[in-house]
Amino acid sequence: MGEGFGVRADDNLNVLTQKRTVIEVQMSITLKPEHEQFIQSQVASGKFANQEEVLDTAFRLLEKLHGEYEQWLEDTREKVKVGIAELDRGEGLDGEAVVTEILERFKY
Repeated sequence: MGEGFGVRADDNLNVLTQKRTVIEVQMSITLKPEHEQFIQSQVASGKFANQEEVLDTAFRLLEKLHGEYEQWLEDTREKVKVGIAELDRGEGLDGEAVVTEILERFKY
């Protein structure tokens, strides 16, 4: 999908407007029977007007999930980096002592 920007005059002000170009590409795929049944059931339930809406929603959710995963991965890498730097500065804790302390807290 290509996107462009144009400028138009509006009451002597330049207003930036967005123009969208939509390019449709057809792709042939084979669905598993259970996926096809799920899509059909979603349309039959009235939640979606057609199969395309079901797939559009599925792809948006997949993109969102992927974005959240990428953010989690970035955050985790940063935390590991910070942790390694703390260990390099001698700020780490003795793992055995931490486990022993935790076990002592939960003893009856």
